[in-house]
Amino acid sequence: MVKRFLLAMQLVALVMSASTVSAAQKVDPLFAQEDTPFNTKAMRSGKALRDSTDLKPALIKSRDPESTMAALEAAGGVVRTVVGDVISAMVSSASITNISDRSEIIYIEAAKPIHSNNDVALGEINANEVHKGTQLPKAITGKGVIVGIIDTGIDVTHPDFLDADGKSRILAIWDQKASGGDGPAELTNSYGVECDQNDIQTGRCLFRDAIGHGTHIAGTAAGRNETFGGVAPDANIIAVSYRSEIELTDGYVNTLFSASLCDAAYYIFKKAEALHMPAVVNLSLGTHIGAHDGTSLFEQCLNSLVRQAPGRAIVVASGNETISDEHYTGIHTSLEVDGSPVATNFAMRQNDVGRFIYLDIWGRQGTEVRIGLAVHRGAPGQGSLLETSTLVDPGEQAEGTFLDGKISYRINATENAHPLNQKPHIGVSIVFDRAAGDPRDYSFDLIVEGRGHVDGWIYPDKPANAVNFTDASAQLGDDWTYVAGNRQASISIPATANEVISVGGYATRNLWQHDPTCCRVDVLLGKLLDFSSIGPAVDDQLGVKPEIAAPGAMIASALSQQAFVDPRLVMPDRMHMLQAGTSMAAPFVSGTAALLFAVNPQFTHHDIETILTESAYVDDEVGQAPNDRWGFGKLDALKAVELAMGIEVSSTVRSPGEAVSTAVAMSSGGCSMMENSQGNLCSAFLFGVPLLLHRFKKRKAA
Repeated sequence: MVKRFLLAMQLVALVMSASTVSAAQKVDPLFAQEDTPFNTKAMRSGKALRDSTDLKPALIKSRDPESTMAALEAAGGVVRTVVGDVISAMVSSASITNISDRSEIIYIEAAKPIHSNNDVALGEINANEVHKGTQLPKAITGKGVIVGIIDTGIDVTHPDFLDADGKSRILAIWDQKASGGDGPAELTNSYGVECDQNDIQTGRCLFRDAIGHGTHIAGTAAGRNETFGGVAPDANIIAVSYRSEIELTDGYVNTLFSASLCDAAYYIFKKAEALHMPAVVNLSLGTHIGAHDGTSLFEQCLNSLVRQAPGRAIVVASGNETISDEHYTGIHTSLEVDGSPVATNFAMRQNDVGRFIYLDIWGRQGTEVRIGLAVHRGAPGQGSLLETSTLVDPGEQAEGTFLDGKISYRINATENAHPLNQKPHIGVSIVFDRAAGDPRDYSFDLIVEGRGHVDGWIYPDKPANAVNFTDASAQLGDDWTYVAGNRQASISIPATANEVISVGGYATRNLWQHDPTCCRVDVLLGKLLDFSSIGPAVDDQLGVKPEIAAPGAMIASALSQQAFVDPRLVMPDRMHMLQAGTSMAAPFVSGTAALLFAVNPQFTHHDIETILTESAYVDDEVGQAPNDRWGFGKLDALKAVELAMGIEVSSTVRSPGEAVSTAVAMSSGGCSMMENSQGNLCSAFLFGVPLLLHRFKKRKAA
């Protein structure tokens, strides 16, 4: 699997010429690899997919979508959805060249891997005041609005998703990977299986959420519970399970595919349109393979969907890829070159994330650089350098090995001007043979020579400390000068899309009681989470990223009864659990957007963003806003609703930030922890977020 994935990654980086490009230059090079994790076998969704294992998911940008759709179907392809000039389809390898040769085709993009990125918290954002309506003309609870959850699924049996009469508020569920039933009618050539509200209400819908990520998020956005309720407790819910066979392995969610997410968002908005309801879609997931400038077809699809009509918004978690570890800077590097060679050092830090590394490097327009690699035994220093590669010129590619074949690499610099952003694109892949031993014994230099500016992101990016750039910043002989990795620009795709609202996370709970000695987590109340991904955006046209921050630790929300979780994570009622991450922060904003749509269903996505950012709370932790960490500040649901209603903000209502002081008193429940040999520290992975938790010191009896 690793070798197949590596081969695919080696091909991700061929960039196209600017305006008049050949057919081959209009095709994502990932398609050139026949046997990859991205083919139909990995995406097969049941009866709606054709039997051929040659069909592959794609997003296609076309000047004439109607003509392209006809050509795709004539060639045996399957059209899924059309959003503006972007088509989601399954395309056969044999037809890709002929399709790309058509004059109306701008680019064919392969699907990319994506990973999944309250009692105290509702008080923190003043949502309780909105539900009560004491400071408003009427209470606002999200009634008449749809909250769309694209995630691991939803527990249809959970009581938090019922209305006051005991009827399910889940209007539909689409499992993209299920078979044996009908897919949604909203897609041209459907796939997967859909359950409608009647199926859910009568118990005929057997879909489950074995991971629990989607259920937790849905509960935060729209759960109905006296203690652990969501932001919009009367909103309707439409859920899409993007991959039914996702498994949580070592704390991480397996990959899914960006094309299916475009289909999912399209489906939710079409459902909402038919029901004459506004809708907000929550995406608590992301990837770092891409330019991070809003130009991928995945991002363009999401942008087009919200532009098409009022009553639509998309909220995306910013990601959990910021690190603060000593000597390591994270997943991003930024290099300015002016003739003399520079290098940035990187190293694998986890031995359970595969034996490969991929660097996705994008230059600014006009950048011309040569790229090379060097390998060290350990960190750079006296006598550490083992071998160097040749420098690869723009428009060229090269492959080779280090250490007599124990480490192989490929540098692909053939993409000089990508048709979607006119930027040079370089892909660098490294694979370790078993004979190389532990990959953590080595580090590498990315060597850049020429003129211009490049940004690079590293993969695997889950967990955030899997593979990192380092803070090496010295001269090694007379060959090149080190530039430390860059801790900024860690926001994941599609949070980088300019029409979505990206969300960072901060802490509202760090202490709760599971037993007399447990538990405390190392986060500071009211402060941005250390791992919350930050800006700035690499393209100034994207504006401030993230736009806003919301509670992200430790969040109590609905527990899927099918999910296997550490019992110390579970709240006393056994129906709710604690989790942390920007995945948990995003649904607070999605739920607040639902409240705003309940005030005015004709609000546009720009209206929603403007209200949220203008109403954001700024305290000493936020500092001068907007900024690249907090955006415009902390979410304030009450002030947002007051602005939407045109009401003067009440000075008697507690401002966000005051609620966190009560977190300890109000907290109870579980702690996700495994004792170490000392019995007082534990490392927990909360949907991919590593945190240290501590036991309390036992008090001696009097």
